[in-house]
Amino acid sequence: MLSWEHLKVAGFLAIFSGFTFALVSASDARLREAVNDSAGDLVREASAVRLALLGPRREPDAEEPASDHEAESASASQKLAPTDEPNEPTEQ
Repeated sequence: MLSWEHLKVAGFLAIFSGFTFALVSASDARLREAVNDSAGDLVREASAVRLALLGPRREPDAEEPASDHEAESASASQKLAPTDEPNEPTEQ
């Protein structure tokens, strides 16, 4: 059976060992370097896997509108835009 006293002792031991590890890792250069190197390797590897899974990022074409609404408004503005060509009468 787990009692409240057991939890207090387990909590104290966890805090004490965490504090001891923090002191040792701050004062031991070899341990600090080993932890830093492995963390850098893990971040580099995770970034490479993320890039491999996502694939190359493509920029949207400047000529293509991003949505149907933009396409409709672009075609409407082209119809309403004045032209530089003079109006010539058509021959029939």
